[in-house]
Amino acid sequence: MKKLLITTGIFLSLLFVSCEEDFSPRSEFKERYILNCILRTDTAFQTATILRSYNVPGYDGYANTDDPFITAADFRIWQGDNVYKLRDSSIQRSDTSRYNTPIKFYYLKNFQPASNDSIAVRVVLNNGKKLFASTRIPSEIKFGLDSDKSLPPENKSTFIFTWQSEELFTYYLPRLRFFYEKKTDSTTTLMSKVVPIKFVQNGNQWEPVYPIISSNNKIIYQNSALDSAMAEISKGDPNKNNYKIFGANLELLVFDRNLTNYYSSINGFLDDFTIILNEPDYSNIEGGFGIFASYIKQNSGALIKKEYVESFGYKSGLTN
Repeated sequence: MKKLLITTGIFLSLLFVSCEEDFSPRSEFKERYILNCILRTDTAFQTATILRSYNVPGYDGYANTDDPFITAADFRIWQGDNVYKLRDSSIQRSDTSRYNTPIKFYYLKNFQPASNDSIAVRVVLNNGKKLFASTRIPSEIKFGLDSDKSLPPENKSTFIFTWQSEELFTYYLPRLRFFYEKKTDSTTTLMSKVVPIKFVQNGNQWEPVYPIISSNNKIIYQNSALDSAMAEISKGDPNKNNYKIFGANLELLVFDRNLTNYYSSINGFLDDFTIILNEPDYSNIEGGFGIFASYIKQNSGALIKKEYVESFGYKSGLTN
C-alpha cells in the first residue's frame, strides 16, 4: 500500500506540473523548401515545382491562402556535359477556393531523356539556398514471350502480360486499353477504353478493379472484364454496327529507383500483414525535401479476334 501511495503521489505531482506549464504541439517554425520533378521519356516537355513550407496561426494548414510557390529560382538540369535551364510560367487556376493566383510551374522544352541517362538537377533560390538531386532513367524492359497476343485466348478464363527488367527492384504501373471508332451521323471519332483486371461484387453492385503500382512483373486479366469493357462502349446504343474495334495495347510505366523507393516507403512491405504505424517522408533532395525522379513508358500490342468483336455486333478493324 505504501508503494502504491508513493507511486500515485509521484504521478499526481507530475500531472499538476504539466498542467501549470503551457503545452503546445507546435514546434518552432523553420522554413523548408520542396522540389518536385518527375522526368518522362514519352514527352519533350518537362515540368517541376518549387514550394516553401508555411506557418499558420492555428493548426489548420488549409488556412493559408498565400501560394507557397517560389518563383525566379536558378533551375538547371545536367545531362552529361549539356546544361538546360528551366523557366517559370503559369496557367489559369480553375479552383480558386484556396488560392486566387494562377498555377505556377517551371518548364523545359525540347528535352526528352532516354533510358539509362544520368540526369542531375541544381536549384539556387533567391536567398542563396541550394537544392541538389539526381536520377538515372530506367532501363527498358522486355515483354515476355508468354504474354497473350490474341484476345481473348481460347480455353482460358484469363490472359496475361509479362515482362523482365535488368533492375533488381522496380515498381511498375500497367494499363490495358483497346481502341475503337464510333460513327455518329457523318462524324467518326477515334476513342479508347481502359480495361479493368476484374470485377468484384460490393453489395448489389459490381465494381471494376484496376492495376495498382507494384513490383510484380506480370499482370493477369479476366476474360469477363474484357467482355464487360467491350459491352460498355455501346451501352444504350442499339446501333452496334457504328462501332469498329481495333487492337489492344498494354501501356507499362517503369519507375526509376527514386520513384520506386518513394512508393515503397508509403506502401511498406508488399504483403497483406504489414501495418505502418509511422509513415516515413521519403525525399532524395539534398538541402530540402521532395523528389526528383523519372519513369519510362513502354507498350505491348495485342490483337482482338474478329469473331469475338462481331459477337457484340461491332465491326472489326482487322484486315484479312
